Amino acid sequence: MRCPILWARRRFFFFALIASSLFFARTRALSASACASSPATCSKRSVKSTLESSSYPDGILGRYFDVAVGDDWVSGRLNPRRNRGFRASPLTDYEFVLTNDGGGTFDVINQRDSAGRLFGAIQVKAAVGSVGESHALAASLRRISDGQVLSDLTFTVNVVAKTVLQTMKERIFEYVFQEDLMWGREEYSDSALETQVSYIEDNDGKIKNCDLYTWTKENKRTRSRLKSEWEDAIEVIGGLAWAYTGRPAAWKWKQSPQRGSDEMDPLDDTMKARVGSALRLALPKLADAVPIDAEDVFTSDDLADLDSPTKDLHCEAFADRENMNRFSNNLVTHQWELADAVALAAIAMGEDLHKDFLTGNATAANVIDALIRLMTPIFSLTPNRRFLDNPKRPGKARWGNLLDVHAQGIWADANIGHRSRTFTSLAYVMQDYNRPATYIDYWYKDFDFENFRYEGSDKIIPQLNIAPDFQLIPGMENVGVIRDVSAILGGSYKRPRLRGLSGFLPDGMISHHTDYCQDTAMFAYGFEWLSDPLKYARVVANTPYGFTQDQLEVPAKWIAYSYARVVFKGGIDIAISGREYHAETTGLFWNIEGSKAAKMLVEDHEESLPESLVSTLRAMYADDVYGPNTSFGYGNTAFFNSDTMIHRRANTAGENWYISVRFRSTRAQGAEDFEDEPKSWHMGSGMLQTKVVGDEYDYVRARMDWHVIPGVTEEWRTDSLPDQSDGRCGINTLAGSVSDGDLGAAFYHHLPDTSLERYNVVEAQKSWYFGPSGVVASGRKIKRVHTYGSNEEIVTTLEQSRWRSAITVHVEGSSSIQLPFDADGGCARTITIPKGKTAFLHQGKVGYVIKAEESNLDLELRCGTSEVEATDSDTARDNRWGDRTSPENRDRWDRDAGDWYKSDRPFLAVLHHGNNPTDGSYLYATLPSIESTAASRAFNFFTDEVRVFHNDESSAQAITWLASSTDDVKLTSQMVFWTGGSSSAVSVLLVPGEQEVSISSEQPAIVQTSRISLDRWRITATQGNADPSVKNLTLSFSSDTLFAPGEYNYMLPGIEPRAAVDTVTVNVGVGVTTIVFGLPDEADDEEYGFQGEFYAGAPISVLVPAFGSPPLAPPPSYSPETPDDTSSSDDTSSSDDTLSFILFSGTSPPSSFLELIRWIVLATVLLAFLE
Repeated sequence: MRCPILWARRRFFFFALIASSLFFARTRALSASACASSPATCSKRSVKSTLESSSYPDGILGRYFDVAVGDDWVSGRLNPRRNRGFRASPLTDYEFVLTNDGGGTFDVINQRDSAGRLFGAIQVKAAVGSVGESHALAASLRRISDGQVLSDLTFTVNVVAKTVLQTMKERIFEYVFQEDLMWGREEYSDSALETQVSYIEDNDGKIKNCDLYTWTKENKRTRSRLKSEWEDAIEVIGGLAWAYTGRPAAWKWKQSPQRGSDEMDPLDDTMKARVGSALRLALPKLADAVPIDAEDVFTSDDLADLDSPTKDLHCEAFADRENMNRFSNNLVTHQWELADAVALAAIAMGEDLHKDFLTGNATAANVIDALIRLMTPIFSLTPNRRFLDNPKRPGKARWGNLLDVHAQGIWADANIGHRSRTFTSLAYVMQDYNRPATYIDYWYKDFDFENFRYEGSDKIIPQLNIAPDFQLIPGMENVGVIRDVSAILGGSYKRPRLRGLSGFLPDGMISHHTDYCQDTAMFAYGFEWLSDPLKYARVVANTPYGFTQDQLEVPAKWIAYSYARVVFKGGIDIAISGREYHAETTGLFWNIEGSKAAKMLVEDHEESLPESLVSTLRAMYADDVYGPNTSFGYGNTAFFNSDTMIHRRANTAGENWYISVRFRSTRAQGAEDFEDEPKSWHMGSGMLQTKVVGDEYDYVRARMDWHVIPGVTEEWRTDSLPDQSDGRCGINTLAGSVSDGDLGAAFYHHLPDTSLERYNVVEAQKSWYFGPSGVVASGRKIKRVHTYGSNEEIVTTLEQSRWRSAITVHVEGSSSIQLPFDADGGCARTITIPKGKTAFLHQGKVGYVIKAEESNLDLELRCGTSEVEATDSDTARDNRWGDRTSPENRDRWDRDAGDWYKSDRPFLAVLHHGNNPTDGSYLYATLPSIESTAASRAFNFFTDEVRVFHNDESSAQAITWLASSTDDVKLTSQMVFWTGGSSSAVSVLLVPGEQEVSISSEQPAIVQTSRISLDRWRITATQGNADPSVKNLTLSFSSDTLFAPGEYNYMLPGIEPRAAVDTVTVNVGVGVTTIVFGLPDEADDEEYGFQGEFYAGAPISVLVPAFGSPPLAPPPSYSPETPDDTSSSDDTSSSDDTLSFILFSGTSPPSSFLELIRWIVLATVLLAFLE
């Protein structure tokens, strides 16, 4: 029988639950409706009101102060928040007073700059004590006219041996002297310097040949020459600063700071004084001439008539190219182009200018203001980069929807390296720990961001909330320039949360240009992104503004993991270098770039990094020329976000080798190209490189035919390669890789995009199987699918690399062919391989085993400049190529042969498929570190070392790497399923000496099984489309005696492995075993730190006991409290990162305080009801 009282209570709570839900739902709806109909009612103030000083909150910025024993002034000044409104209301009626002066030890001196901004400089009046002591002081900001106190601040002055600014001074010139962009690369001869200085002296500070001084406001708004006039003028400033600082040679400073310092060429004292005076004259005059604010380009009447809600924002004359200038979009988004050249002047003069300013020197105040004004555009945002809720997909919306949980603020891209030069200069020239980095209003948390809503017809409905403490860059509070720059640069190592956003990817690559799909930029852009912030980090290391451990671990991890894999014997893989693919410096990457960054991390931040990372980095840069040591990165790595696989091993004699393949899909692209003669078009089409010496593709690229780069199957054309960016992405979704860290495989559906590029004409199924001795490459269903080409032969390029030895060709059943190395000749030969026969080709230190499976196959060889037609003929004709006397070629010494290479002679080998194949194929193996005499091994390779399997429909194929003669247990099989379902079944050898097993997949997939011992299997699989909506991948095996049934945890791979949310389930039935891989899918996004999309298509690798064997120790299981906590990773992602994200990145459940209260009430009611 029911209790009436209890039942009544339950009914009460039940209706209370409904009522509360309806109430809060109605409240949210009304709130959203009000905001949608009248955005101003949901914001703090309009843009116009934020420009009025009286509307700003009172307060004093003063987080840090220090003083060295014997100094006359404290470093760090009091800054009123109201300085932000200097343009509308200069603070002439305000002053600071010390309410606690430390017993008469200190006094405050009120200073105003030329714009009327107020600063409180703390003067030392008595002995400050010893290092380590501190003084508690207090100050008030008050109105002079009526004495009203507007704000108070208590603060501490630390007594130090050396102030932070003094420490920065000791370090900053080593940085700036290596960056010639910081003086505009303008380096004057003595006569040119005299001409410039004299002109400035004789013309009241005007720069020679600069028309800006005479232009009207309308001229500045309407003339397209504004950029060149501005740029030329600041380069004069840079040239004067270069001379003033001793005429540094950047390349010498890069070689060694000691050499750079020893070989400076300083001016005599008289000329240096004249140059310094010329700079003090020229800077204010130029700063007044360039347009920064709207009043610089409009008369007051015209400005009043301008219909622009943001026209009163600071620096709008630079940012608003639609209404206020004729700048290109490229310039207003690459602001450093008009700021870089001022940097050296700012750093060289900053300290002396502030000393003069402290003594009341008005000229010094004007010069400081001028320097800061000239660098102000670095913080400006053009209107189309301000939209907080841009609905366009990532790549088109540069940093995504800033109110979405996947966004991480603006400037989340590799251009932060460019910005860092000006940021560093500002951090030093202000000589003030407490001055904001910028006075542009939208860099403050109390700005009315409602005005930055996207209002296009495709805007997001309903609109997402703007969090009360929203910031354009999380952590950048604009409360002190050095702190702010550290927050921007230290926090710049972004791990993107959506495909199409730039950043440090989960697979270990770095991506920058993502307009169409993810690129890979491990040299150009990417390495600058990694290393340039470290130059600033060195300046502030071991100060209160140093980078945090979490920030420093990102570049450290990427060097220790990724660069250890992509750099081989000193050179970086050109296929993942980005736009620098053509530069000869790729072969010297470790010496000129990589080792220096690794060393900088250890030397500057050893105490801030885990010991394991420090020891790895130290071992890596031990060889700073041909390193990192080849033991780093050993094995197989699937860069699953970037459609790249790298395979590194050694032969039995210990000679190391390197193989990589780079392909493309709708998710990833090949290398971008900015060359006059484009060459990189095919670098994402299955480019397959093999290195043993390490320089196989160095010093030969100028004379290569880029239509036929190694691994690619396409028409052998001779016309110009395309250069458009949009065609570099694939239209194919089928692409992926599988790896267990030791061996791996990859596949790629080569498919032309007729709507964009109209250049490629071939469709092909391409796959690569990486094993103990090299790689097997397979091509199936090769056919011409378009007729707009040149009707040339379809070929697969076996190799194009440096010609460095005699060539040997053995065809099974025929006599061998020897082609001598003749640097001034060639090797032209076409050799037919009969159907069913095998050929062995050898050149340099690499052998190629070619199997003519289904028909006769023609192998064509070409060598030297007379036979290989260079794509870039202008570079190829450059007589410096191969010239041993040219300093450009000083790095071409052959350390093995003790002589100069004829290094510009290419070796080319291609397989012909005819003009119009309909079902062509190829099968070959590339075997590094094999001798030219290994023909007998080559002829038996596809029976003794590897077995190849196909099904009748060619919808699946497989490779089995057979066990060695000394190990009859281990065996690895690799399978590609081009389609799903029963038709995809293929019979594969899985266990030595046993029958083949039929394996099928429900979906396109790539799979690897490794029998690693009698009682253990390693099974790895990847869903072939990388589709985040797919939740499971099911494989079927026609055997019930292979694997033990059970549910198994697995780790997601990459640079920061993490425990997976899902599991792998093995089910054993009668005569059949099914394995269900629970895949990372879109529902797992939050659990994977909002990076879930990047893990779709990641290889899933799991250890499974053999059938009848005891269970294995499981890997860590997923824990929602610590999703990234694994025993095998130094992952920096943590609950702290999640908290920081919620605080700073817009909406995150719960989306508001009201929402939080709602859930608390609902939970309370529900608990009461259940009781």
